[in-house]
Amino acid sequence: MNYTAAEMSLGLRVPLPDPKNALPWAHQMKLEKLSDTTFRSTMGALSGGYATKNGQQRPRAFGGHVFAQSAYAASKTIDKGFIIHV
Repeated sequence: MNYTAAEMSLGLRVPLPDPKNALPWAHQMKLEKLSDTTFRSTMGALSGGYATKNGQQRPRAFGGHVFAQSAYAASKTIDKGFIIHV
């Protein structure tokens, strides 16, 4: 992952999108595969807000972004031909 100097100084774990530069949806949903069943977000939600947890500034997560990434990750763990049922 590439972080800006400002993001690194805040101790962010994922880079935040710049609201002035639109990113493709696929880029905003990008996930890092850690194992066959475990994925991690590589992009913070476009929210403009931060939360502090354990002394770290972190981008706030919004339910829609989290759900979309969760559904996408789940789709990567099943065989072709199956669909996610919610």
